[in-house]
Amino acid sequence: MRASNPAMKILVARLIPMNPATCAECADRLVALNRAIPDWAAANSTAASPITVVDQWTGFSTSADTYDGVHPNDSGNQKISDRWYPALASALGTVTPPTPPTTPPPAEVTCTLTVTNQWPGGFQATVTSATRVPP
Repeated sequence: MRASNPAMKILVARLIPMNPATCAECADRLVALNRAIPDWAAANSTAASPITVVDQWTGFSTSADTYDGVHPNDSGNQKISDRWYPALASALGTVTPPTPPTTPPPAEVTCTLTVTNQWPGGFQATVTSATRVPP
């Protein structure tokens, strides 16, 4: 990634807990991985391209926040997004959008969301957008 942009900001997560019924050792392996992530990030972070660790682990419950011990349910997805958003906003900093011209009128954009696949606690969708530029 840094080869294409040496000044990129990188966010990585300490992963959410997991407790799959089919993998007794997975939870312990994940704990070991999560312990290694902050040291890896510190060793690879640079002033020009900092690595921020986002703690998705703390406060996440496999019984309350997943539907199968692994995949997040709605409350789990909310907790994940609540952790990503502040880190992402901080990495992006303040962005001031340009002032749109007063004439001609702005283009009209319409978006359509089509659910293409669905399962308990999640879905896959296609988003289509169309832009109409006034004459």
